[in-house]
Amino acid sequence: MAVFEITVKSRPIEALKSNQQAPGVFDWSESKQIELTLTEISKIKQKHQGYTPNLTRAVRVKRLMLECYSLNDIIKILKHNGRGYGERMLKKDHAALTESKPPIGRGVASK
Repeated sequence: MAVFEITVKSRPIEALKSNQQAPGVFDWSESKQIELTLTEISKIKQKHQGYTPNLTRAVRVKRLMLECYSLNDIIKILKHNGRGYGERMLKKDHAALTESKPPIGRGVASK
């Protein structure tokens, strides 16, 4: 009969307590967490010709992309934020951020 030992790695309780907030309080400070690179900003400006692009919206789209949401999910989540968060604008931001990613494949060094 084999005996297995299971160990669960988790953060210490002190670390969990430091991240707790009051119920119903959300941290919306996205600029501290995710930043746009210069190539992403230039691609976004190319997609949105004729006016200054909404970089706050682009940061929100990028955050959701990094959390592995699909384009349709991003549209469902963000389209109710009011003016400037229409489906076309979100699709343009998503396309620009997707184009600015480095290619992954054969012969490309990954980090």
